[in-house]
Amino acid sequence: MMMSMTGFETYSMTIQSMPVEEKTAEQQILDLEEIVEFLEKIWLEEPDIQEAVDPEAWKDFMDAVYNNLLELKTTGIQYD
Repeated sequence: MMMSMTGFETYSMTIQSMPVEEKTAEQQILDLEEIVEFLEKIWLEEPDIQEAVDPEAWKDFMDAVYNNLLELKTTGIQYD
């Protein structure tokens, strides 16, 4: 007995068979530097962000982002 596939199953199989583009460590660093620049800009220029987010939580978040960038720069490890 032959079973037909649903649209979702066909889509899922197509996605699974597509090659995944892996970024180089250099490209990941450049991307993360852009993100840091954007985050710093919105924190300084958008008062709504400063009101909505606890400054200590923002600092902890940015410290984690900076640490990730530093790790990428020093080790060149690629992350998914």
